[in-house]
Amino acid sequence: MREELFRFLQDCLVNIGKRDIRELRRFFENRGFRYFPYRDSEFFRHESRNEYFRNVPVSALHKALVFLDPDNGLEVASMRAENGNRYVKYDEAGTLSARMDDSSVLMLYQHLPRQNRQQFFFETAKKLSNYLHLQNLSLVSDNSVAFVILTKNGQRSHWLGKVLASYADAQGLLFTSGINLEDPEAKAAGK
Repeated sequence: MREELFRFLQDCLVNIGKRDIRELRRFFENRGFRYFPYRDSEFFRHESRNEYFRNVPVSALHKALVFLDPDNGLEVASMRAENGNRYVKYDEAGTLSARMDDSSVLMLYQHLPRQNRQQFFFETAKKLSNYLHLQNLSLVSDNSVAFVILTKNGQRSHWLGKVLASYADAQGLLFTSGINLEDPEAKAAGK
């Protein structure tokens, strides 16, 4: 479906001249699962972010793949009111995660910064673990962007890890699961 989605999005942009997230409604029609776009007809505003995350319907958080695609990824130190609409805060991901049922999966899109990948993955996993109180974290990356996948259920995480590992291997992507949350630098220094 990845190639099909790519062609669809390319067709929307090039042939129809529409760069509009609402076009995904057409793509996901009759796919054998329910596509639930949340507020895709309005721009996300930093000023109303608490209300936005608080009002995600419960029906969208049960037996679901909850996908967050912030413009630039998870929050950064330089996040301010002027650029806040580009990011998802860790506590907002935590709010959604807490409302999700055990069968659901949370997936976060993340641009990768120019820093050591291992250290970045470790720091991101640690922050997510602290805010979401979850240890079941997997990551798929092409070394430019990453998809962070979190579950509440260890058995589901194990099954999903097998599927993601196979997919990553077939596509030549990096797959990491069960990131050790001990500081890798401290461990290397014998601390």
